[in-house]
Amino acid sequence: MNLHISFLPWNRGSDPNLWSWYERTKKGVSLHIVDGGIDTGPIVAQREVGFALDDTLATSYEKLQLAAVDLFAETWPKIVVGIVQPVSQNLKVGSFHRSVDKARIMQLLPFGWNSLCRSVEELGESMRGKEQVT
Repeated sequence: MNLHISFLPWNRGSDPNLWSWYERTKKGVSLHIVDGGIDTGPIVAQREVGFALDDTLATSYEKLQLAAVDLFAETWPKIVVGIVQPVSQNLKVGSFHRSVDKARIMQLLPFGWNSLCRSVEELGESMRGKEQVT
């Protein structure tokens, strides 16, 4: 099993916290079964996570890490007794990112991981129109 700091199937792969803000996708944590793909296995449990206006990428990462551990602690007893039924992900939706994908975004964030999450959202909004191929 894997604890992933995104609300799968969104933001599979690297840097899910960054991408959830940049792409304005649902924010949360997932416990899933590891299969042959990258973060594509059946979901055992998920939880959305809320954030404050002053959260940064760094503080939101910490909150997601804590939420993932809490989710595992709450779910493990149910897994042990067999009352959890994993659910296949709908891989026709969602997103996937590689570590190299973040370089173009991080260079635009003067405070790096200490950037406010809302600044990352705003950057994503402003860049979306420019990223489309015409």
